Amino acid sequence: MRKLLIGMAVSLAITYFHWIGLIIGGLICGIFGSTKKAFASAIAFSIIVSVAFIVKMSMISLEKFFAMGMIAYLSFIIAFLLPLLSSSVVLLKSS
Repeated sequence: MRKLLIGMAVSLAITYFHWIGLIIGGLICGIFGSTKKAFASAIAFSIIVSVAFIVKMSMISLEKFFAMGMIAYLSFIIAFLLPLLSSSVVLLKSS
């Protein structure tokens, strides 16, 4: 559990600079989590990233961000899909 939390914190820091941190976070959730917990921890990581992103955007201008329309929604969809898809490595690990 400690490795998972440390890995999620490191990948959150990487995500601040580049979106590849979303994939790394999902991989960490898949590798250090069990089969049942891998997807749940990937969803938790996605929620943490989305909340951190909303906080960052609220410091700049949340109105202007959501006024962009589909691009704003796409950023949240990507924040949920990339960790979930990369956490499916647990299926490869178990077979």
